[in-house]
Amino acid sequence: MSGRSASCFLLVILLAADAAAGDATARGWTFGLKRHVYAYRPGMSVWSTAAAGRVDGRAVVAAGSYDNNVYLFDAATGERIWRFTTGNGVYSAPVFWEDGGDQWIFAASSDRAVYGLDSRLGSRRWSRAVAEYSSTLGGSRLSAPCLGEAKGVEAVFVGYWVFDKSLARSTQQGGLVALEARTGKPVWDARFLDNEVSAPVYARIGGRGMVFVASEDGNLRALDADSGELVWSHRETEPIMASPLVHDSPQGERVVIGSHFGKVRSLDARTGKEIWSFQTGNWVTGGAAHYADGERGIIAVGSYNRKLYALDAATGEKIFSQTVAGPIYSTPVVVAAGAEPVIVFSAWDHQMHGLSGRDGTHLWSVFTGNPLWDGVILGESNWASPVAAEIGGFWMLYLGSYNGVFYAIPLSQAAMAGGSQPWTDIRFWITMLLALGFTAWLSLYLTRRYRRYYLP
Repeated sequence: MSGRSASCFLLVILLAADAAAGDATARGWTFGLKRHVYAYRPGMSVWSTAAAGRVDGRAVVAAGSYDNNVYLFDAATGERIWRFTTGNGVYSAPVFWEDGGDQWIFAASSDRAVYGLDSRLGSRRWSRAVAEYSSTLGGSRLSAPCLGEAKGVEAVFVGYWVFDKSLARSTQQGGLVALEARTGKPVWDARFLDNEVSAPVYARIGGRGMVFVASEDGNLRALDADSGELVWSHRETEPIMASPLVHDSPQGERVVIGSHFGKVRSLDARTGKEIWSFQTGNWVTGGAAHYADGERGIIAVGSYNRKLYALDAATGEKIFSQTVAGPIYSTPVVVAAGAEPVIVFSAWDHQMHGLSGRDGTHLWSVFTGNPLWDGVILGESNWASPVAAEIGGFWMLYLGSYNGVFYAIPLSQAAMAGGSQPWTDIRFWITMLLALGFTAWLSLYLTRRYRRYYLP
């Protein structure tokens, strides 16, 4: 990508956190939420996707939760450093920002507010509501914040969706707001239609700041970062739930999206012209990841047809696919560890999987627990995606599971680090059926033998 770029943390998060003074040796750890099993509502999650960063040279990881809190942990040991309580669930990933000597975390809550926090103390520096309060306001969803630049100042871009349930107003509103990063002062507010908005991505395209944002009305919009004015838009026939991917190519910057229609598309970032498309077998609800294998750029993306696809970034041609036991909902993260890249993702088989980024060989899977609820509507919530960070030479994977547990797993131990899967009686029933079948065959055989030799 030319110039400066920043993406939301629903996309690939890859932090190279080298060993520094004060870092402990990274190890596996977990943090479990207290039992706050609220009624499931479409669009909510238990944990947000995490964000990895540094505070005063210390490797940390932050995540939001449906218990209304933003948590900050020591990334190596799992020590809880602080938590900040908002007025509603925090379903989107936070983002770190270092501004000279100041260190920040930006988080967006479903209480309609964006928060600028002191990352050292977990205290609020500012907060800004994206919609005025009224007694009839219903639910709201705010996307993960994204850092960029608007009108010459550092800015935070946040997608929002709010609705008013009064009989007189009865409105829904989606849009994207740009706020000054240091003060929370509004820069502009671009209003869309009445659907939930995914996390935006900021990028410098041809020397111009642009913000790319998708929504469940099926639109991908490219906005001018200084004014919020529409530069171009692309329309899908089905919802787009995940954040777009922006990446470089020899022919120029590209934007990659997937939708409930099942197609993955690569678009020219300057014009929105389609470069290629690839049809998967079912919904695409997660984002894509871009990585290189030698000289070739590769797009990794999962589908609800239970397959993870690796596509040629230039042509969209399928390089390989790998099938797992459940629909793939997460955005993959690609870890450049060892001799080959490893693609890590989560699926509805309640597993986190690792594949070879070279040929798709399945390397390992980790059981991460069943959902807190029995009845979960597939495809209506963006559940947390795994993220990766290198701490003191050790690669760590972080995932907030929908079973309420936040996992930190060393990549080298991924095949052994997961909890045991719940016992099932499948083997018993298979064994019993085989035994009954053998018994029936043996009975028939002996009966025929008896009749043949002993009966007149």
